[in-house]
Amino acid sequence: MPVQQLTRIALTLALFASALPLATAADSIPVRVHEIENQGAYNKRYSYFLVLLEHVLNASCEECVIEKVAFPLATSTRNAVHLQKGRIDVAWINTNPAREKLLRPVRIPIYKGLIGWRLLLAREGTANKLRNVANLEQLQTFWAGQGHDWPDTPILKSAGLQVRTSDSWEGIIHLLQQERIDYFPRGLNEIIYEAQTLRHQGIVIEHSLALHYPAAVYFYVAKDNQVLAQRLEAGFETIIKNGEFDRLFHHFFGADIREAHLETKRIIELKNPNLPPLTPLSRTELWFTPANVVTSNVVTSKAVTSNPVTLKAGAAKAVASDTYSESLPEAASAGPASAPPENAAPPEPQ
Repeated sequence: MPVQQLTRIALTLALFASALPLATAADSIPVRVHEIENQGAYNKRYSYFLVLLEHVLNASCEECVIEKVAFPLATSTRNAVHLQKGRIDVAWINTNPAREKLLRPVRIPIYKGLIGWRLLLAREGTANKLRNVANLEQLQTFWAGQGHDWPDTPILKSAGLQVRTSDSWEGIIHLLQQERIDYFPRGLNEIIYEAQTLRHQGIVIEHSLALHYPAAVYFYVAKDNQVLAQRLEAGFETIIKNGEFDRLFHHFFGADIREAHLETKRIIELKNPNLPPLTPLSRTELWFTPANVVTSNVVTSKAVTSNPVTLKAGAAKAVASDTYSESLPEAASAGPASAPPENAAPPEPQ
């Protein structure tokens, strides 16, 4: 074959190859999420949100591409506005009836209800007194601390518990230090790190009690985004059936659950007056209980790390294969000297 003809063929192949990434990008479907700035040890929850979303989309939408959109640190109420305005496509938010009217929930509790399992931060002296609490009536003689607009506050109050509120996490810790409250209920996936940062202030985890109430954080989309909602629902059902959902959950939170030693606690059950009627409580496979704690948190399936700015799902992952690794990301080993306020994401989805 003449050299000139070979040259023309090589040039044609090169031009075709250079056009492939553009075609892939044009065919992709962006799924925008709020990019969360570095929050130290709390990064684990944001990583979980991204990795779970990645697995859900891989199971239902090969063309979908997860894209992070930078916004200032915001409350979940503000993220709901971002959804309504079309600035992002998916957010992870604590559910309530008002929110389910404004937005479209994907009714799979992404934390398996773990946010409703609470241990108590307390001063060392008060922790000794709380050890003698045997029931809800006795706990009602103590004062709890909460954020004034946090979803836990009406739950505690409706149970007859005494509650003093503040507008920030730091403010509640100040109430604890000033002995204006006796305990501060915190989730299993946050209290261990927080207790480590507060140890030098004489604040510890009370080791005999746990509170439990049904609570759910869902993926939310805009009310009119039915196509994405249906993709998420279909992807969730797939990873529930094949076990990926359980494996991801225990990979990220299994160590925290085991360290909480719920089997040794007196568990005080509370009702959640703001739990929407369509919450899938009857689907027991969607909810964590102390009876289903696993001894291993190893996940062998591939998942995206939390570092890249753009995350790829499905067929599009071939475009950015270097963002994948055999092991899932872990929480950062160190965090800020004091935990960030709970009414600002990501420390607690409100």
